[in-house]
Amino acid sequence: ELEGGWLPVILREAGNPALATERLVLTAAHFESAAALCAQGESARRFEALMNWYACLWATNHDLPQLQAILEQAGRAAQQTGAAESLARASLLRGVNLVSQGQWEEAGVFLEDALQRAQPNVPNVELEARLELANILQYKHRFAEAREHLEKALTLSNRLSDLRAEARVRWDLNLFDGDAAGQARFALELVERDDFGDSDSAVG
Repeated sequence: ELEGGWLPVILREAGNPALATERLVLTAAHFESAAALCAQGESARRFEALMNWYACLWATNHDLPQLQAILEQAGRAAQQTGAAESLARASLLRGVNLVSQGQWEEAGVFLEDALQRAQPNVPNVELEARLELANILQYKHRFAEAREHLEKALTLSNRLSDLRAEARVRWDLNLFDGDAAGQARFALELVERDDFGDSDSAVG
């Protein structure tokens, strides 16, 4: 059974993109079967199988309607568990998937739900929800609200030592300030960070 950081391990061990894709497709089939075989009452196991199935397919193709269907199943399983973290994760990814489809309003509803459920005990989900909401709010020209989310996301990224999220936030904040020089300095700083490439932001 694959747990936690299984996806980076598969990609690292595969050694080349073609083999990585093949292994992920096989792994996706495993999780699809696992989700189907979960007995009634095994909502938590079904939820994790569905989330892992989603992650494999997201990494290998962008069939957004299929991904959304999987996430809807995961959402129902999360509701059956009643676990706040599972509900937050399901809402987050449903929101992200809807953003990819350009469905900003519906995405915002799920992302706000994820944010509320994630606070204060699931900071990685809260961080991702704030980043996605900031993007939507910028698109709507609601810049003050977007900046508030970004500033809170910066605090969370520092707390979690998530360098990729920190990079995304600081870049966007420099854009808000019209600070092209700040963006250039930060880009150079990232290049000089030896540990940047090892930082992962994973929610699924």
